[in-house]
Amino acid sequence: MNSYTLWRNINFCLMFISYATLFLCRKSFSYLIPAIIAEENLEKSQLGIISSSLVVAYCFSKFSCGILSDKVQPRIFLTVGLIAVGLLNIQFACSYSVPVFAFTWFLNGLAQGCGWPPCTKLLKQWYHPTELGTWWAILSSSSNLAGVLGPLLLSGAAYQYGWRPVMMATGSICILSSALAYTFIKNSPQEIGEKPLEINGKQTTKSENNDKKATMKDVLRSPFLYIISVIFACSTVQAGAYHDWAQLFLIQDKGFSSTVGSGFTSAFNIGGTIGCMASGYITDKLVAMSAQRRLGSPRFPYLVLTSLCCFFSQYYMLRFTTPETSKLPLLVSAFIIGYCSYGAISLNGVLVVENSPVHLSGTSHALGALAGNVGQVIAGFPLSYVSSLYDWSVSFSLVLAANILHVLLLLVSTRISLVIGAQPSKKTD
Repeated sequence: MNSYTLWRNINFCLMFISYATLFLCRKSFSYLIPAIIAEENLEKSQLGIISSSLVVAYCFSKFSCGILSDKVQPRIFLTVGLIAVGLLNIQFACSYSVPVFAFTWFLNGLAQGCGWPPCTKLLKQWYHPTELGTWWAILSSSSNLAGVLGPLLLSGAAYQYGWRPVMMATGSICILSSALAYTFIKNSPQEIGEKPLEINGKQTTKSENNDKKATMKDVLRSPFLYIISVIFACSTVQAGAYHDWAQLFLIQDKGFSSTVGSGFTSAFNIGGTIGCMASGYITDKLVAMSAQRRLGSPRFPYLVLTSLCCFFSQYYMLRFTTPETSKLPLLVSAFIIGYCSYGAISLNGVLVVENSPVHLSGTSHALGALAGNVGQVIAGFPLSYVSSLYDWSVSFSLVLAANILHVLLLLVSTRISLVIGAQPSKKTD
């Protein structure tokens, strides 16, 4: 194993541990709620205020930290975020009033934004486009791992020792991971004496030099940035709607039992986890097999295919399911919708980062992810409000329309340049 491969593996392992720890500290309050209720006697409204304070702050910080990540070294940015999140978890455990709980958790939401942007920048620096999607998906799964183990470990420990020592321990683990990240993570191959990834094995071209001079204005002039942002929003609308409201739709509008509703949600989440992983691996293979192209991306045929599968699965759920029909096709539809929607969300991020200059990849991803946050917001209160005016069928018909728009924009994108932030070429005599 050469030094490049060794340090790349070390980088990835530490990013995986760091992001899993950040996610654990983001959800630690949620995992410890039963113990907190028992010990602090908090009301549901108070719990909602504390939980919502983090969500609001995190939506803001993901965007602002994405832009800031282009100004700060990824290793430093990630380390600072880990330290801040760890200290705020410890501070939360030392607090005793709802206002202090809410304010501390709001600050935690702000600090959480320091996690993913530096990781995307490190992935861009260390991984070739033919493997970026795979490693992006594997790194994303660190939050799934924390989401599976966290509730079991934290709730079990809280039962034995109380929630405050457990949250302090969680914060301390986050601070420990920050020391590992600061000590061992390398910002780029140049730090170990290797050539930058984008010029390994070939000479730097004039267009690549121009990309290094690209500015924020060049990013904002890129047509694909706006198209992928709308695609991002369409993807998160679908994922959010089916994650949050499909169970109620099946129970209240379709007449299914709560068991079938919860089964649908479980199948949807299983499909989402597998889809996120598979989409990166499959499309990386497509990139490796395809010649370099000026228009479109080798990832698009896969995205179009999965979007069409998602459309037919949603349409089947909306029009052809009744309590008398077989439950197996319904669960298969849930799996396909989860597989396709979460796979698309993962690939949207990959497409933004791999088509933008390294020094502006954080900014570009922040702009695309901001549209994704808008989609999540639309999937929340607006859809539930539409259902209160009409019914859930109308709300999910709108989600189906978002899927159609998603497919159309993908088809448009096959005919345009995907480069984000490229400077207009100047004619020379």
